[in-house]
Amino acid sequence: MFVEMNNTVEFIRNNISVEDKENEIAITTGTRIRAFKDDYIGFYEYAGSVITYGNGDDYKTATFTSDQTTFDWTAETLGDKRDHAIHARITQSEIPTFTNLNDTVAISNNAVAGTVLFTLATSDSDPEDAGQLTVAHTPSSGSAATFFELDSTTSEVKIKSGVSLSPGDHDMTFSVTDPCSRSSSGILTIRVENDPPVITSLATSSSTTISEDLIAETLLHTLNVTDSTPTTCQLDSTGVPFQIKTISGSTNYGIFLSTGASMDYDAQNAYVLDLSCTDSYDATKGIFTVYLVRNEPPTINGLPRASDIQEDVIVETTLYTFSVTDPESTLVTCDVTAITPNTNVMFIKPSPNVNEFDILLQSNPSLIYDVVRTYRLDIQCSDGRRTDTNVFFMNVLRNKPTVFLNLQNITTVSSVASYIGQIVFDVDISDPENDQVQFSMFCVPSTSCPLEIYHSGEIVLKRSIEGEFVPVYDVYVYVTDGRSTTGPRSLTVHVLDINYVPVIRNLPLPSALVVSENSALGLSIFQVSIQDNDGSDTHTYSMTSFPSDGVLYFDIDSATGLISVSATTNVNYEAVSSTSFTFTITVSDTKDSASQNLTVTIANQNEAPVFKKTSYVLSVDEGPAGTVLADPSYLYQDEDTSDTHKFSMACSSNVGYFSIAPTTGFISLATDIDVDAVGSATSYTCTVKVSDGAMTDSASLTINIKI
Repeated sequence: MFVEMNNTVEFIRNNISVEDKENEIAITTGTRIRAFKDDYIGFYEYAGSVITYGNGDDYKTATFTSDQTTFDWTAETLGDKRDHAIHARITQSEIPTFTNLNDTVAISNNAVAGTVLFTLATSDSDPEDAGQLTVAHTPSSGSAATFFELDSTTSEVKIKSGVSLSPGDHDMTFSVTDPCSRSSSGILTIRVENDPPVITSLATSSSTTISEDLIAETLLHTLNVTDSTPTTCQLDSTGVPFQIKTISGSTNYGIFLSTGASMDYDAQNAYVLDLSCTDSYDATKGIFTVYLVRNEPPTINGLPRASDIQEDVIVETTLYTFSVTDPESTLVTCDVTAITPNTNVMFIKPSPNVNEFDILLQSNPSLIYDVVRTYRLDIQCSDGRRTDTNVFFMNVLRNKPTVFLNLQNITTVSSVASYIGQIVFDVDISDPENDQVQFSMFCVPSTSCPLEIYHSGEIVLKRSIEGEFVPVYDVYVYVTDGRSTTGPRSLTVHVLDINYVPVIRNLPLPSALVVSENSALGLSIFQVSIQDNDGSDTHTYSMTSFPSDGVLYFDIDSATGLISVSATTNVNYEAVSSTSFTFTITVSDTKDSASQNLTVTIANQNEAPVFKKTSYVLSVDEGPAGTVLADPSYLYQDEDTSDTHKFSMACSSNVGYFSIAPTTGFISLATDIDVDAVGSATSYTCTVKVSDGAMTDSASLTINIKI
């Protein structure tokens, strides 16, 4: 057998007898050699063969030319020609162990990457194993392998880079193995202890002071929290007007006053807020105190005060402007809480300047000095929390009436040289309070008065007075300042250059003027009579008619006003368009004119029928009595178309030969006519008459008897 010592091979010699089956040689500790799997035990011959011990009598041989540390015996063949062998007893190696496991090590979750947490220590009773042990981490469930790693060179357990440690126990199982694969294991428990959040901001600022008036959401404190893991913060106090939430645009939490908070210093002047911040493992509590600043009431400046006002004021009037000072510079509101005696004619409104207010009297307040002389206004101003009150007095002054300065008076106006809107007179007044005044007037005579007065006091013409014949108007003027009325005061207005209008004295007639038809041409029928106080005026007459053709039958003398039948056109009852004409007669003095109506009725007169042909001839045959002769075809007319006409006939000495029908004028034989009879004539001359019962016309009729 051989062992390795000092890198040389030494032979172990022993005398062996033939009878010996086995010679055991003990090899002392320290001279042993490590046997590995698949190693063979054999002889060593320098520059010769190494004989191995095989199975039974079999053996293998190999020749080494140099020292070998490893050799593959599987390639060698077995032999049985040797009768000697070597046998080695293998002693099992000791199991290596960890001398410091099982163990627990505690670290902070804030420990940094690369920190050495633990160094593994091993032990092996086999000195040959020194430096030959293998230490390894055996992966297991859990997050240990995620957070930690083993440095196989130094056997150090370290924190991995780029990890965030989770608090808790993390077990790592390690194994130690010798070259013979003898091994043992141990557990290292790494306890990651959480470092609770640290609220650093409360160390330097744990309180704040705010006004009790604050109602808008307000950030009071920014919580700065130090922790390796994300933290959340909350308000633990309940029933308080505060909240903790993340600040907009930031990951930090803040302590906020809640929107619409209602705080009252007198009820609670401070709030101690309990809060906490947690990283899901541990919570850190803190206290933040909010102190309230008491609201100071506003102060009304400039009151009490009194102001005077005329009782006849009608426009909205600012009585007084007061200011209010607020220590917190809060926007103040002011109101009238009471007016004594009770009225609603005064009020308060803000002026353009901040915290200034106007006391106003509304328009048309109807103040009456004799009823109320002083009003008291109770005023209250508030900053929304506290108030201040004061008073204002308004004294009513009696109105003094307006005074006329230039009435009563007299003036003139020309009826010719005047125009509408012309100022006839300007009334001058004085009002002690310089009130707005209004004028009014009435006129005598009042009918169609041409004058009116403006509120400026100007009396003007409201219509033309050309042709005016009222010589004078008395105007009575009033003026009022809304409270007192002064007047009337008179103004006499004389109208100059009056032209008197001519007057037709004898028209209209009580009844129509009747004119017979067929009156003589140029016949005078009516004389217009006039009166004109301007005796020197020259007058012109004219006439119009309805229907309009009446002027064809009647004329008026433009110089005298004499009305007559037309000198050229006959008045024919049956030919006119109407039997009644209304004539408008107008007389003018070149400045003014007057007109009246004259109605003329045409009277119908009976007119005789007239033969338009005065001679007629009939040629007839002789014949017996009763024979009706041919129609003579009389041509006649009667203007009176409604008349009934009758015919008659006279034949001088030839009486009894002929007869005439009264209604038709037809001739018939009154006796037998025979021209052969002794004494018979062949021609007869008669006179035929047509009558309307009152008047007649005649024509000759010759009757010739045929032979």
